[in-house]
Amino acid sequence: MINIDLPTFSEWGVDDTRDLDDRALDRLNDEDRYDSYDQTYVADGARWKIVNERHRSDGRCVYTLECTAVGVRED
Repeated sequence: MINIDLPTFSEWGVDDTRDLDDRALDRLNDEDRYDSYDQTYVADGARWKIVNERHRSDGRCVYTLECTAVGVRED
């Protein structure tokens, strides 16, 4: 599992959503968990696609990710 500052469920389902800030996405990139071909991230045994981006007044971004597949291996 990836250490992000959000409560995690033991099991995710397709179409579930979660919010991550830009720092969490940067960590996923640093851990090579981004698939540029599919434009998805792998975390918590699932594949996630960005479906929304919100800019906060402090300059940070919060992204909403939607689960597109479950049972994904995290190599």
